[in-house]
Amino acid sequence: MLAAEIAVAAGIIVATVYLASIVRSLRRARREMQRHGGAQLGQAALVHDQVFVDQEAGMFWKAAAGLVLSTLVLVLLMTGPALWYLVPFLSIATAIAVIAAFALDSDTGPMVTEE
Repeated sequence: MLAAEIAVAAGIIVATVYLASIVRSLRRARREMQRHGGAQLGQAALVHDQVFVDQEAGMFWKAAAGLVLSTLVLVLLMTGPALWYLVPFLSIATAIAVIAAFALDSDTGPMVTEE
């Protein structure tokens, strides 16, 4: 029961931070779009093509590792009921990873560039 109580407390904290980071990112995106005159075609480029090339680097290995780890977790969950305690903590860890991605994205500079 203690694990469930810890998961609920951690989940509430992480959910609050998660929502705050989403709101912060949406406000940032709105400010940048307003600063650059909105998203009218030809007035602003959301990203340079190089951004997509940079994102592709290592994507296969990240996706493959995620697939292997997800399959491993499912196999472990099938081995016994005691491992079901992992599910809430894995969900919380996933939310923390998304929060970290929002935080890292906010440090990379503007979302919109003038053409």
